[in-house]
Amino acid sequence: MGKLTGYYAIYNNKEYECNRHKDKVELYSDIYENGFAKSPFGIYYLELKKTDVERIYRRSLVCKYKGDVFAVKKKDKGRVLLMSGPRSYLLSDLGFTRTDYDSFEKWIDISEAENIYWEEEDF
Repeated sequence: MGKLTGYYAIYNNKEYECNRHKDKVELYSDIYENGFAKSPFGIYYLELKKTDVERIYRRSLVCKYKGDVFAVKKKDKGRVLLMSGPRSYLLSDLGFTRTDYDSFEKWIDISEAENIYWEEEDF
């Protein structure tokens, strides 16, 4: 499993990780593809107009736990790290720990999850 959250674009019927910049999108590939240039960081990139790609979206791995949906921050050895902002109920009642002013996290075993799935939002 690659990144747990990120931006992606479909170009020529293929999915690429991407970055959005105003009216442009930059596609990334680990291998050379026609038209892509090599960056100093060893990855290949191609800058296009947003209108040249078929779709731009954000994909996030989420987990349904105790009847609510949380973002998955990390996945490791049969466990996932859930993260959340404030809720209308006390997250500490579910065993979450405050990690910042408005951030909470909790490791759970995958077997405790009701469901783990990808959510996609078009941009």
